Amino acid sequence: MKYARCCWQLACALSVLPLGVAQAEDGPEPRERPSRPESSAMPHARRERMHEQIDRLRAAVEQRRHVGKLKAEIEHELGQETPNRELLQKKLEELAESRAERRRTRQLSLAHELGPSAEKPEVRGELERHARAVARLERIKFLAATERSGDSRKQLLERVARLSELEERRYHQRVRALLQPAPGPADSAKAPSSSRSAGPP
Repeated sequence: MKYARCCWQLACALSVLPLGVAQAEDGPEPRERPSRPESSAMPHARRERMHEQIDRLRAAVEQRRHVGKLKAEIEHELGQETPNRELLQKKLEELAESRAERRRTRQLSLAHELGPSAEKPEVRGELERHARAVARLERIKFLAATERSGDSRKQLLERVARLSELEERRYHQRVRALLQPAPGPADSAKAPSSSRSAGPP
């Protein structure tokens, strides 16, 4: 697009040169102005792409809102002393229907957040490990809320909440460490020389 615009500006600039200057240069005949693409075709295609992107964004926002509502309802039901298992099962099945789309959205979010580092094997391994740990903790929380009662239920839910918090902290620290740039040969060469200079003469 930029190249076409530059060619167009150059052609316009050459067309306004005086005729005597163009003839004195013994060069080729001045070229005709390049024909511009039809102005109606390009904006229409661009408008179509823009509308498609807007529709995708609206669908993603609507889906995120719906998933958030479902998760809040599940959390509320799990917080009850005697949760309704049939209602929970129905909500979980409804949530499972959007799993593929949620996974895709999460992958795009991670790619945006981590950049090219998301493709590193150690980063991918850490992401998989964190996902497994969170899934297990969520399952334990669900079973504790539905299968246990009384003090045992309360203690187990508190323990799961504490473990979830520790896992989140561990995951963020680990990813931050993995994203730190590795010391290059220049840095490792500087370290011994500085330690030598620090010693006695």
